[in-house]
This record gives sequence, C-alpha cells and structure tokens, in this order.
Amino acid sequence: MDKKIYTKTYRLIKSDNYDAFLREVGAGPLKRKQEVRERPTIQLRQYGNDYVLTMASEHQTKNVKFRPSEKFVQEGYDGNYVQTIMSFENGNILVEMQMGAKPVTILREFFVNGVMEMMMCEKTVCCRVYSSSE
Repeated sequence: MDKKIYTKTYRLIKSDNYDAFLREVGAGPLKRKQEVRERPTIQLRQYGNDYVLTMASEHQTKNVKFRPSEKFVQEGYDGNYVQTIMSFENGNILVEMQMGAKPVTILREFFVNGVMEMMMCEKTVCCRVYSSSE
C-alpha cells in the first residue's frame, strides 16, 4: 500500500443508499437521521503491526484499533457489540467483516486522492466516496 495514505485525511463527498443500509442493519430512526446528515472524515494510521481507522464527525469520533486478520470486538451500526475481522487485499483494500445478527461487509479501497467505500448487509449495498482534504 502506498505509504502516503497513512498521512491523509479523507472527507465524505458522496453517499448513495446509506439510510437503507442503516435501516437494514437495525439502526433506529434517530441514529439514521443523524448519520445521514454527517459528512465524516476517515484516516488510516499504521503503528508497527497495529492499525487505527479513525472515523470522525461533528458529533462523534470512533477509533478502531486492529491487527490484520485478528478478531476483535467493536460496536456495530445497530449499537450492539460484534466480532469483527479486518484484513488487507491487493495492498490497498481494507476488508471489514462484522459478524453480528446481520453480517456486514465493508470494503474500503484507498488511493492517494480518495477512498471508495462499499458497505453490504444482506441485499442492501451502500457506496460512499471520500476525497483527500489535504
């Protein structure tokens, strides 16, 4: 993976079908309304063998610390805690698999100038595009 992505902050510029995705995973109406309005940023940082994926918005910041291919527990989109595995494919694709009541798969493809994010739960697919804010 290009080491430049570890110094970048990416801001959401486009989001398709996010409300439907949140509804599918079981997020309540108030959470969906707040989440859909947000324009969050994401960052991926590497610290030795560990990584931290930071998602920040006006109302909250979520830091997800992980080691590739190792299970850990995190809060899912529905507010429940779920087993999660994150791994890299083809060098620049971060694959996140949440094994909750409804399994969720998130693919984040990192480029120097942006991130393409695809979120899937059952038959619902959400696509989000982030652009480098630097």
